[in-house]
Amino acid sequence: MSDSSTIPENSRKFPILACDLGEKQKAAIELLVLGNTLGETANAIGVDPKTLYNWRRDEAFADALNARREELWDEAAQRLRAMVHPSLDILQQDLANRHERARFRAATAVLRLADLRRSLHSTRAGRG
Repeated sequence: MSDSSTIPENSRKFPILACDLGEKQKAAIELLVLGNTLGETANAIGVDPKTLYNWRRDEAFADALNARREELWDEAAQRLRAMVHPSLDILQQDLANRHERARFRAATAVLRLADLRRSLHSTRAGRG
């Protein structure tokens, strides 16, 4: 198996991986951000776990790993933001549902999302 085949097929090529890291290090970053353990990652890319441990202590590797994690979290946050309005539309439809259980579940979800306790607390704090 060549080094380039160790990067998961569904991984996109991201700019942070364009640094001076080797192919196995890049593959390790992808596997680690996907939730693989150090042992699983080391085994998958064919390195000793001690090597992977040492890589994680290397500043360039650690920076690339953290940047990749942040990149994935940012992407997830963007996807969630894009789902908010369609989800609210569905909740609004469910609030008008003729079945009481569906209305109740929708109303409960809306109240949880609104986090009234936080809103009430900030309103009271503003008065005091």
